[in-house]
Amino acid sequence: MNGEIVELCYGTAYSVYQALFDGMTGYCLVRLVKPFLKEGVTVWPAGAVYFIIMKFLQYIPWYINNFTVYSLGILAAFFVVYCLEKKNLTQKIFLGVTFFSLRWLSFMMEGCIDKACDRLFVKIPGYSGNVWMQFSLFVVCCALDLICSFLFLISAVYLVRKNYVYKRLAMTKKEMFMLLVPSLSAMLGYIILKYYEKLYEADAGKSLYHIYGTYNWLSFFYYGFSIAAILVFIILYQDLKRRQMEEKQYALLAGQAADMAQHIREVEKLYGDIRSLKHDMGNHIMVLEGLYLKNEKEEAKKYVEKLQEQLRESALSVKSGNPVTDVILTEKKKSMEEKGISFQCDFHYPNEAAANAFDISVILNNALTNAIEASEEERSKGRGGQKIRLSSYRRNHVYMIEIKNSFSGTLSMSEDKLPATTKTGEEHGFGLANIRKVARKYCGDMEIECKDGWCTVSVMLLLENS
Repeated sequence: MNGEIVELCYGTAYSVYQALFDGMTGYCLVRLVKPFLKEGVTVWPAGAVYFIIMKFLQYIPWYINNFTVYSLGILAAFFVVYCLEKKNLTQKIFLGVTFFSLRWLSFMMEGCIDKACDRLFVKIPGYSGNVWMQFSLFVVCCALDLICSFLFLISAVYLVRKNYVYKRLAMTKKEMFMLLVPSLSAMLGYIILKYYEKLYEADAGKSLYHIYGTYNWLSFFYYGFSIAAILVFIILYQDLKRRQMEEKQYALLAGQAADMAQHIREVEKLYGDIRSLKHDMGNHIMVLEGLYLKNEKEEAKKYVEKLQEQLRESALSVKSGNPVTDVILTEKKKSMEEKGISFQCDFHYPNEAAANAFDISVILNNALTNAIEASEEERSKGRGGQKIRLSSYRRNHVYMIEIKNSFSGTLSMSEDKLPATTKTGEEHGFGLANIRKVARKYCGDMEIECKDGWCTVSVMLLLENS
């Protein structure tokens, strides 16, 4: 009877331990995946599916080895993750394999601690003959197992989340295979170690761990260094992505510098035309005076119309207080008129402040280009009446630029608090980053807000009086 009670206690304790173990693993899975999905997506269904699959496989009457069981659980969970957001499949495969590897490595590290505890427990006086002492120490081991396993795994998850900076960037297949190398090699090493242990136990009739304690701690450090290798690869990969993004940003800025040079040439041409008109104005007045004296009113009228046409061609439709921004805004206005987009402009260049025309042009070019593209996208969805509004104002040292475009959707923000681009191509996704870069150059910042049918980009610059 006493034996049945002890067996029941062991079975109950193990069931509770297993449920807590699987729940803890599901929680760590959710913690790993959540920042990689767009804001607002609930990841808990993936953790719940993992827990349910593990409980189902635990109670089926057929034997399935642990490797297969945990593989099926994590595979099912990440299938749910992909259903929650059907994008960036390669990244989700990487996360699934990495989590599987981290889970095994973390729990094997705890297993090494567990084996060391077993070696200590058997040396306690009266341990071998006291079943309740054995059960009590079994419960202690289960609690220690849960605590250490959780700490190892959640720490690894935290470090992956922290060091994987560009979570919303697409991952190529080559990048995925590169990042999977440390995880797969660690799992291969684990399989080799287990195979060697079984061979030794079959030949010697004793466990390798209980004979050579040093082997146990060597295994512990192997698993720990394997986790470190996974993290190092992630850090190197993110540094590579950072360098690539910087190079693309510099290339985009170089392109915008070329645009600025073109704008300056346009301004020079404009001033040249104005000087030419001024130079010829005396001759034009003499011609008109002669026509009127001869009472040739019809010819005088045609001459005036021709002169007015030349003046219109030489004048810019937007007057902002700076010739470079005049050219930019005139070109953007013309582009909007061709696309049927209403444009209201109340922009004034801060002449009295120490603001670089190139920096202001970077803000205007990128912000208005994004606004035009967003307006065209809205129109493609059947939403007419697109509007863009540009304004600026100054309060003491604070100079504000606001660009608004009509917008009825929602924005998905990336980890750098900028809207995640949905466009393909290497040139996309850097416009807003460059605006923020310019703003921070002037000790300011940029803010994006979408409400009441408008998407507003607000840029703040701190300017000193010249």
